[in-house]
Amino acid sequence: MHTLKLYFEYSYSSQLTKKKFQFNIFSLTYLFTLVPKADVSDRFWLFGLSFWLSIHILDETDIL
Repeated sequence: MHTLKLYFEYSYSSQLTKKKFQFNIFSLTYLFTLVPKADVSDRFWLFGLSFWLSIHILDETDIL
């Protein structure tokens, strides 16, 4: 759980300077290298969640 918390904190702070594509590649790389004990389905679920968050939060910041 600590790893997951760290992941979301880092992705939130870094998404303001990265494009969506770069952010999602980072997400996928992170989930397949730093979460080796997770099931494949869990990794894809987390990747999908991070993808959704990156789109919605980046769209919000584009308005600002």
